Amino acid sequence: MQRRIGGWILAAAIFGTVPTVSHALQLSAAPSYKSGGVATIGEFLCSVQGSGSGTDQIEILFETHMPPTWFAQYCQQSTGICYFDNQVVTVNANQSEILRVDLGAYDNVPAMGWVRLEARRVADPTDRAVLHLTYYAGMAAPAAGLTLDCSDN
Repeated sequence: MQRRIGGWILAAAIFGTVPTVSHALQLSAAPSYKSGGVATIGEFLCSVQGSGSGTDQIEILFETHMPPTWFAQYCQQSTGICYFDNQVVTVNANQSEILRVDLGAYDNVPAMGWVRLEARRVADPTDRAVLHLTYYAGMAAPAAGLTLDCSDN
């Protein structure tokens, strides 16, 4: 019995000292898709919130999927600086920072484009959040159109 209790104490000492990782980074936007006229720009307001105390360095990965005549950018509202590719931004920890994402067309051709926005803490790259934003220019956003029938069950 003495050996079993000693084993439990040893296990508690080993596992009690393992550091835990807090995945507290948040990234959100509502809605995540929009439709508008041709030659228009879709504007999405995204909220990113770091964790910890003081300031947080957040790496923004910005991946675009759009027609060649379109453009995309994101702007950090508190600084007014806009970016067209990956960037590290500073946010106040535990406070929301607004990122405005612009996605749109210069031509009069109906089309669809989307961006993948990933935010991850520089101090802990495993703490990350991903968001997809889609814009339909000159066309309606499609509806899912799902029909579910469970009558035979």
